[in-house]
Amino acid sequence: MGAENRFALMALNQCNHGQALMLVDQAIERGNAENVERALMLKAAILRDRGDTAAAEALYPAIDAAWEAAKEKSLSASRRERDIQMFIDIAQAERHALGLDATCEASAADQGRD
Repeated sequence: MGAENRFALMALNQCNHGQALMLVDQAIERGNAENVERALMLKAAILRDRGDTAAAEALYPAIDAAWEAAKEKSLSASRRERDIQMFIDIAQAERHALGLDATCEASAADQGRD
């Protein structure tokens, strides 16, 4: 998964979408094929989590290409959706465990949406 992706997931868990996006962009820029594929999936999850579904879906061709480069096989739409949702589910579960709002709405209202 790579260090930047792990830190990005931690930032997502804390509703820090801006930092999470910065970290996944670093992973995409510097990572090996597998880390790039994970970073793109995570980036789509971050965007979807903050309500930007169109931007998340715009990443699908890059996700599919990165998956194929890393795994040497095609990515099904159902697998892509499952993997993106997995990151969102992890973040929401962690937020719940930390006593945060699972959807980041309370955090966004307190801090201004990032």
